[in-house]
Amino acid sequence: MGYPPSDESVFDYFSHLLDHGHDFSITAHLAIARFIGASHFVMLQRLRDKQKEGCDGLALLEWWYAQMETSGDRSFRNAFFEDVISKAQAVGVKH
Repeated sequence: MGYPPSDESVFDYFSHLLDHGHDFSITAHLAIARFIGASHFVMLQRLRDKQKEGCDGLALLEWWYAQMETSGDRSFRNAFFEDVISKAQAVGVKH
């Protein structure tokens, strides 16, 4: 097992890009763009929710860092990336 530990949902999302052949394909570029957009969207949701609890400024930055990088419990990080992947996969899907 390598360091840092892999985020399984992110690894799975990007590993499927190789199934489509060339890594510079339009499919790969779209998947990357969807992932980045979904990451920002979900991150802003989480930060705004924490702000509603009265956390702001440097405390907000420290909270985010602790949740994503230093916590031994990866449940917040795992849930974050699962939400990101779900949103990224839903982009462009017609209901």
